[in-house]
Amino acid sequence: MSTKILDHAMLKKLLHMIGGEAEDFDEMKGEFLDAVPDILADLHTTDTDALRIASHSLKGNAQDFGAAQLTELCATLETQCKDGTLGDPGPLVADITTAAHAAMGALRELEATDLD
Repeated sequence: MSTKILDHAMLKKLLHMIGGEAEDFDEMKGEFLDAVPDILADLHTTDTDALRIASHSLKGNAQDFGAAQLTELCATLETQCKDGTLGDPGPLVADITTAAHAAMGALRELEATDLD
């Protein structure tokens, strides 16, 4: 399941960048899993600046963990907020929420040793 949701090559790069320690990877993974629900909650606003900031934050975290679909959706929301083309954010926020939950589920199943 996680191979379609998460890019294992990106995850291997992340593991390498942090020194290859499984404990450090697990800590980063835990921080991501803890942060995502709060960021998703921040997406339920009518404030375009707050939407842009939340989508930017989630985009960066998703990219680090190789969640390409989530990264792309967040980039779209961020861009629309920046350039003033954002209409009703509801459908895009719903897609982001779905992709975020899929990424979190895949990460929960993943152990650093799976990346060897």
